[in-house]
Amino acid sequence: RVIVNEDAEKIIIEYVESNVRLDMRLKNYNGKCLFSVDYFLADCYNDEQIIGLLGSPDGDWSNDWMSQNNTVLPLPEGVSDFFFKDAYDYSVDNWCTRSPSESFFSYGDGKDFYSYANCGNAYDPSMEEILDNVPPELEF
Repeated sequence: RVIVNEDAEKIIIEYVESNVRLDMRLKNYNGKCLFSVDYFLADCYNDEQIIGLLGSPDGDWSNDWMSQNNTVLPLPEGVSDFFFKDAYDYSVDNWCTRSPSESFFSYGDGKDFYSYANCGNAYDPSMEEILDNVPPELEF
């Protein structure tokens, strides 16, 4: 069962059986549209070692970029470098699932691992270019 609630500031999606909640927000940051998602894991405890694409839930943002073997990786220098190409490269290089044996997903009719395997795709800067050139009538 999934529960969806929204207000003027965020959309909350709760996955009841798995105890996962997502809070999604859209904000104006330095004239740019910023979409953020907070993930809440109800059965996650501070004394557990949990790592992943989104970091670890230890309250320390400075170690959120890490490899699968728990090696903390250097963070980009500028705030804008947390997005787009640097973030894409970090995700693909460290967390991309490259073979069916690494995947925990099941697939619908006519689909398999290779229907979604995009690890080899080059970064596409088109979204970055769109956001850098927002028409004035669409800006906040």
